[in-house]
Amino acid sequence: MNSNFDGGVKGKLRDLYFTELQERLQTLEGIMARLQHEAGKQLPYEQLESEAHRLQVIGTTYGYPNITATAGALEEHLRSRGRDRRSVATILTPLIAAMNAALLDEVLDGYEPVEDRAQTQQTAGQGYRPLILVAEDNPAMVALLAELLPFAAIQSVAEGRAALAAMAARRFDLVILSNELRDMKGLDVLTVMAVHPQGRPPVIVVTADRDAAHLKRLNAAGAQDCVIKPLAGATHQFVERVQQVLARQKKTILIADDDPLVREILRKKLSERGVNVVLAANGIEALSLAREVRPQAIVLDRTLSKLDGLQVLREIRKEDEMRTTPVVILSTRNSSEDISIGYREGADAYIVKPFLPEQVIRTCENLITGEPREDRVAS
Repeated sequence: MNSNFDGGVKGKLRDLYFTELQERLQTLEGIMARLQHEAGKQLPYEQLESEAHRLQVIGTTYGYPNITATAGALEEHLRSRGRDRRSVATILTPLIAAMNAALLDEVLDGYEPVEDRAQTQQTAGQGYRPLILVAEDNPAMVALLAELLPFAAIQSVAEGRAALAAMAARRFDLVILSNELRDMKGLDVLTVMAVHPQGRPPVIVVTADRDAAHLKRLNAAGAQDCVIKPLAGATHQFVERVQQVLARQKKTILIADDDPLVREILRKKLSERGVNVVLAANGIEALSLAREVRPQAIVLDRTLSKLDGLQVLREIRKEDEMRTTPVVILSTRNSSEDISIGYREGADAYIVKPFLPEQVIRTCENLITGEPREDRVAS
């Protein structure tokens, strides 16, 4: 068979699958809403069982084992364990999450983020401005949020899947998430985010639903805060809550180097990224500040005065609260033995001087977020 034809047929079948998956997701979300809000009414359990069976089959066909497994669990539960409303909702939740995750993979397939040049130009020269993703399909609400948060750089999207794609492509300081988007509920966005937790930003959900059980579900799914629409009359409180969440996310890095130029360059570069920077000029000062501040990462010059970098590192690793704090060693010593000693003493990265400031900054950021690093040794 012609390979181009074969590839074209497979591509069309895949498109049909994702179209069907979106339709079935909407059906299941509708049933979930009824499970949660229509107590005492007859619910379409037979339809739900049929949907679960179909999803189990096509999940296997198209290579989505999480859909197959969660749909199979739902079908088996409906057939053999009764139809208690709460238990069915509990089993249905991971299936909806698996379907959203599959659709997210499709959205991200070939996705290329476009740099927001206007936003970059705004930020340049003004110091650090937190980057906030606003997931909201009401343009008036987006405009209001931009007006209320002039201290932040805003990127807005109108759909849940676009929000998930944006978060996969770029690191945000905060997400302001509407509970009612064009294609997804805010709760479903949070559920998919839980499937991909690494580097997950804090989320404030904006919702018109005041129901206490609904707000509790949003918090349980990972929302840091929930704000009730409309914001009119409570804008000051909303801005305060945004600032509080942002303040909790701000990182602190300790820079310990006896060269004042190195300290100043790294302080300036990190401050531009919104990082709190604490400076130490010798080893005793570095150890004292590390114990006092408990930074998210520490950069240590190996040849500090009064107490050298390796001695400081040994003392840090004795402290329970800093046993896993990321530590980057800076040193002119570049032999394999010197580098090995640094790692044996507990360093997470070893950077040989002279270095580019971006090397140190990128290494610290990756260590803090837990993202994989290209190299443990840079020179």
